[in-house]
Amino acid sequence: MEAIIVNTKRLTLSSTQFVSALKKTANECEEDDERRRLIEAAKNLATSTSQMVAGAKEAARATNNAEKQQAFKSNVDELKKMSNNAAGPQLRDRAMYKLSKAAKVF
Repeated sequence: MEAIIVNTKRLTLSSTQFVSALKKTANECEEDDERRRLIEAAKNLATSTSQMVAGAKEAARATNNAEKQQAFKSNVDELKKMSNNAAGPQLRDRAMYKLSKAAKVF
């Protein structure tokens, strides 16, 4: 249970930092299509983060419930996917490194 909480906090922090970076990049972007893509990516990533946190709470409460544990792992996988989709080529490697490092226990 403790590992779920600790690693969820790390993953949430990394994701939150990435959302902030996406928003900052969007605000500085001059191209409308790219700005919209970045804003949408930030929204999707924030939603995935919220779902992962909710799943972590359920998994931490029911450590013997395989269904809740699997749902949480699916939430983490979805967060990784959203991070990968959000990142442009220059951000992707750095973001995935941080997320992978934070999620290494999962």
